[in-house]
Amino acid sequence: MKQATVPVIAGLLLPLLLIFHPPAAGEASELVYQPVNPSFGGLSMNGSVLMGSASAQNTFRDEEDLLADFENQLTRRILSSLALKITDSVFGEDGLSSGSYNVGDISIEVNDGADGVEVSITDYSTGGSTTINIPHY
Repeated sequence: MKQATVPVIAGLLLPLLLIFHPPAAGEASELVYQPVNPSFGGLSMNGSVLMGSASAQNTFRDEEDLLADFENQLTRRILSSLALKITDSVFGEDGLSSGSYNVGDISIEVNDGADGVEVSITDYSTGGSTTINIPHY
């Protein structure tokens, strides 16, 4: 008997509830599209963030880039080794002998004189050159 009374009570209560307490009127506002990308009218300050995000997600590596990276790393390693030898020759007992060293587009000339070590660096790709004089102590 209890099972029959539950649907009857629910059947009577639901219409009364809807009559005396109608559902709240839905309130909505106008949808406004705000673009994120500055190319399409978004904030100009988002440009660097979006470019950084795109660069981080870019997993494409060109084979030529890998070969160029390898060449750059090898050149940096050789130049670092030469810089260490030059430093050792200035501050140490045995070191780099005077001479010319060519690494890719870079030419390094080392001259050990009475006043100190003179290092001339020439970059043939840009045409720039630098001379460094390191006195003996």
